[in-house]
Amino acid sequence: KPVLLGGGQERGLRPGTENVAGIVGLGAACHLAQTRLNTEAQRLRTLRDQLWRNLSSSIPGLVRHTPENNSLPNTLTVSFPAVLGRDVLAHARRVVASTGSACHSRQDTPSSTLLAMGVPPDIAIGAVRLSLGHDNTVADIAAAADLLVQAYRKATEV
Repeated sequence: KPVLLGGGQERGLRPGTENVAGIVGLGAACHLAQTRLNTEAQRLRTLRDQLWRNLSSSIPGLVRHTPENNSLPNTLTVSFPAVLGRDVLAHARRVVASTGSACHSRQDTPSSTLLAMGVPPDIAIGAVRLSLGHDNTVADIAAAADLLVQAYRKATEV
């Protein structure tokens, strides 16, 4: 069945002229990704692990859920002890992070993924997923860790 209605181009699947600029742009993006893939993954892994070291050295009982190996290099999921992950993020407004998937936003329930991994509910409820990107720097990691440590301390005062 056609994707869009209209002309008979592409054997009747879609109307209109191909998006040549978009096709060229995608090719250029693929080339950049291919040339940077290995070095960028290692850079992000180093930043992610530095973030973990900064956080865990200041927050006793912090739990790391993201394995050091065989995991996405840009993602760190941790559980803050004795607080809701949402409460930590509420005090760290400059840190863009999440406590789980978008379909479960605003719910104070533990991640079903963490529960399936055997994480106890009282630990899973404190989970926060931190993601890094190509723009992040060592200074960003230090600043984010400081903000999260301060936010955790504020959340535990309540």
